[in-house]
Amino acid sequence: MKVSGYNIVSQLKNDDNDAYKYLFRTFYLDLYHRAFKYTCHKEDAKDLVQSTFIKVWEKRKDLLEDRPIEPLLYTIHRNNCLDYIRTRKTKINYMPNDPSVDTDMQTPFDQVVSRELEMKIDKAVAELPVKCRQIFEYSRYNDLKYAEIATKLSISVKTVENQISIALDKLRKLLVECLLWIILLI
Repeated sequence: MKVSGYNIVSQLKNDDNDAYKYLFRTFYLDLYHRAFKYTCHKEDAKDLVQSTFIKVWEKRKDLLEDRPIEPLLYTIHRNNCLDYIRTRKTKINYMPNDPSVDTDMQTPFDQVVSRELEMKIDKAVAELPVKCRQIFEYSRYNDLKYAEIATKLSISVKTVENQISIALDKLRKLLVECLLWIILLI
């Protein structure tokens, strides 16, 4: 049976290995380059592409024949890449003193995004009203409990709660643009 881009989904659903090979040969390089942009590591990029093709093969029976395969393929691949980044960042954030974790794993892209996000957060915090900023900084940067902040500033715990709520609401609004930017980049 001849494999073509138009009937590849039905061929995959029928366990056609030639269709799978065609899919692999057609999309491998593009997926590899996309993964390499996320990882900056050849072996990890290859692993991500392999994982994508494995998932497509595992989901072949659920494919819809009246839909093209490309959107599903790229969605699975993007999700694999994002999972890779999340896993890597979790290792860096939660095990910073673990010698088995390579903290230089951040790609240049990750570093730029992290710096940009940090600058936007600092700017957003600086734009808060003075008292609100002070309470927020005690809570988030000094790890003080609401009761400790209330005692330190001679205000009620309810006031601290309200100010934290106001700060988080304002930060959310100021950082929406930044989050949209990050989502668009990913």
